Amino acid sequence: MAVLVLSSLNSIVEEALVLKGEDVDVVVPNKLLDSRRRRNPEMRFHGISRWNGYAELEALANRIPNINQVFTVEEQTVRAAGFLRDLLGLSGQSHRDALAMTDKHLMKERARSHGIPTAGHVVARSVEDVRDAGDELGWPLVVKPRSGMGTMNTFKVNDHNDLERLYREGAFTTGIPDPTGRLSASEGLVDGLFSYKFGFMVEQFIDVVEEYFCDMVWHDGELLMAVPCRYLTPLIGNIGKLYGVTVLPEGAEEFRRVRELAVAAARALNVQSGYVHCELMLDSRGDLYFGEAGNRPGGREILALSSKVHDWDPMEVLGCLAMGIRPDISSERTYEILASAVPQAPAGRIVAMSDRDELLSIPEVVDVVLKTEVGVVHGGSHNSADGVAYIFFTPQSLETSNKEIEEIGAAFRVDVEPA
Repeated sequence: MAVLVLSSLNSIVEEALVLKGEDVDVVVPNKLLDSRRRRNPEMRFHGISRWNGYAELEALANRIPNINQVFTVEEQTVRAAGFLRDLLGLSGQSHRDALAMTDKHLMKERARSHGIPTAGHVVARSVEDVRDAGDELGWPLVVKPRSGMGTMNTFKVNDHNDLERLYREGAFTTGIPDPTGRLSASEGLVDGLFSYKFGFMVEQFIDVVEEYFCDMVWHDGELLMAVPCRYLTPLIGNIGKLYGVTVLPEGAEEFRRVRELAVAAARALNVQSGYVHCELMLDSRGDLYFGEAGNRPGGREILALSSKVHDWDPMEVLGCLAMGIRPDISSERTYEILASAVPQAPAGRIVAMSDRDELLSIPEVVDVVLKTEVGVVHGGSHNSADGVAYIFFTPQSLETSNKEIEEIGAAFRVDVEPA
């Protein structure tokens, strides 16, 4: 079997396939081609300048022989994967469904047509459009890319004056740093909100009191796993702050509500195979809304978190999904409740930080993954995916978990100096 993987910085899928002894070709942004070849000389790499360059994708498909499967877990490559499947006559998510999964406007229109509750929204192309949308939808608003990742280029706008201030300060036109080059083939993603060719989203602001997500694994339309979780705080205001997640116990009312709405949204989006990460929000009236979904595992530590809860090997499951094989995931839980704390660090050179053994000595902690080390120049927190450590622990209860996340996060020590 020959599998074509669309990738950039995240090499987990191709590494999973190599472990299974499979033949793999990998398409990466041109900017990363040399470094990826040096890092993984056993793989065949192909460069691309733009993930939405369909003539370039067609040329790649003609150049790579005997492709049986196309797979990705990176949000900016989902459309390209759908296009290639259609072009090659392969099973899996179509280009049409990939568009609905990656364009938040199309996604919410499809969800609403299936009775899924979402915030009201319009597509805008200018600051004048945002002003008009505020008068139509009501203030405050959220503005965000139609296609993006994490909380990049996402802003809460309180009123006319706040809109003018953000515009004056260049918030909508300032680019996002991309030191790794992973976004270099993604149109507009690092160039600021107003650079998007097809406009951006303006949404009603939901008075969020809790934000949830559900990570799911699907195979040929069959749901194999669903892990509903609660964020420590809503993501839109969390950049640069301690981040954390709690897996909801199966007996909790939130577990049932979050799981049911997430599964309904995934079915409305015609999910076939692979991971789905679905975001949901609870407002002050107790109403639960579908936020958005992605054909990928949750970012940061979420893949490790869900695999620990159900005791499965992410590499084995990813390898099976990439090959079109149904993975074996137990419905039994190893942990009824599990949580994570992800501390952040300011920009600068790291001169001191807690070590793994120090953190593992905390009684509730079950695992620690350090994401950096002393001497590294850390870029700071620019979106919800940044973090310097993943600390997994067993909280006493759902009610006490947020407080425990804060306590364990505070136990992590990191000191930086100007780079």
